[in-house]
Amino acid sequence: MFYVKFRHFLLLGVFLITAFLTGFTVCYAEESQNTVVSETYQDTFVSQTYDFTANNKKILFISNGTNIYGNFTDFTNMLISEGFLVEEKNLNQITPMEIDNYDIIVFTMYWSSRVISQEEADALAAFVNNGGSLFMIGVMGRDLNGYHSFEKIGKPFGIQPGYRYENKEWSYSPVITDIRSQLHPVTKGVGSFQLYDPPYALSITKPAMALAYDGWLCDPVLAVAQYGSGKVVAITDRDFFNNGSITKYNNYTLTDNIFNWLSSNSSQPTLQILSPTNKEKINVGDTVNLSASGTGVAYVKFYVKDIKTGRIDNPGGVISGDGIYSTDWSTNGIDPGSRNFYLVEAVGYSNEGLELMDITVKIEITDLIPPTVTIDSPVDNEFYKRGEPVPIKATFEDNFQITSIKINIDRQFGIKKFNPESKQFIFSEIWDSSKLPVAEKLLTEVTQL
Repeated sequence: MFYVKFRHFLLLGVFLITAFLTGFTVCYAEESQNTVVSETYQDTFVSQTYDFTANNKKILFISNGTNIYGNFTDFTNMLISEGFLVEEKNLNQITPMEIDNYDIIVFTMYWSSRVISQEEADALAAFVNNGGSLFMIGVMGRDLNGYHSFEKIGKPFGIQPGYRYENKEWSYSPVITDIRSQLHPVTKGVGSFQLYDPPYALSITKPAMALAYDGWLCDPVLAVAQYGSGKVVAITDRDFFNNGSITKYNNYTLTDNIFNWLSSNSSQPTLQILSPTNKEKINVGDTVNLSASGTGVAYVKFYVKDIKTGRIDNPGGVISGDGIYSTDWSTNGIDPGSRNFYLVEAVGYSNEGLELMDITVKIEITDLIPPTVTIDSPVDNEFYKRGEPVPIKATFEDNFQITSIKINIDRQFGIKKFNPESKQFIFSEIWDSSKLPVAEKLLTEVTQL
């Protein structure tokens, strides 16, 4: 900030110079024959027919008094028809004794009575580490108890509640089309699915990987993790598999995929992009390190797709490595004056060349270096008498191009606008200070947008 002082009289004006960037800095029976099981526990009801010849995986829904039957009959019938034994309990305490007899635990966000303890969260983490599967679902944010319970449960798996969408930023019943993995069993065959309430986004770190993103702020809404010998899926909305929605878009396929993957005994190859990160802004002209970690793959290829043109590059070709795969990609030649969004995809292959796993992040290439503004005249702490002409001179410079400039000194002077479309622009003009009111001060300020 620069101040220009007037010794003889104190005058007031505002000298505002604004230079615009060349681009925008913008991106989850033990019975040996067919049996009807109908038992009543404390806060528990189970009633279904299951087939011993099917998978007989046991699913426990831990909820807070919400019955999965009723509005979710289509969903539960799907699970039962595939041989799952489905139970629901409102547990006063989540302990190994209560959960270790099950294959899949489903924790819903309709959990309003209390925040689970750290011991309960540790019991769920140990359950997964020892080979169990966990599905975390719900509208996170309807109550703080559910939110903080989700925080505790998800932390070991790299899954946390992130940004909370406001109504103005998230329409009800949004359709999710930004699927970032076509090879993972959870999203295989899923082109789109629909959510129903404005949820929190997910915040994802290792060992989790995000599989789907919202179309507004480009934040994760579906994620998976392999932890120890077990698996985890997290999604931000439960109602996507209720009776009114499970048949819409690919909701049925997604639901079926989730439980098939969670109930599978086989481990899946993993792939995690380490660099760049999702929504990262990269300065045009820079060299970008493309790096991924993976297990169960022989080699990796990176593909960089220009969303605007559809052009795809394969920097580095076939990349071998011992769990870490890395190459560089140059951004030279990219237009710095536009919004340049790219998808960086890592694909893991077998020795035979079969695609095993893929994962994608979205980045932006833009001009991150702001223009410089130098006020050559008046200089800081310089004094003028009222009525004296004040020479105003400023130099604007940018590494690529200045597209727009606004200069505002006072009401009489008005706003000056320029579109130089050049790397340098010099403004020079004489300002008449005689029209300013007496006994006020001139403030000269430089700001950048």
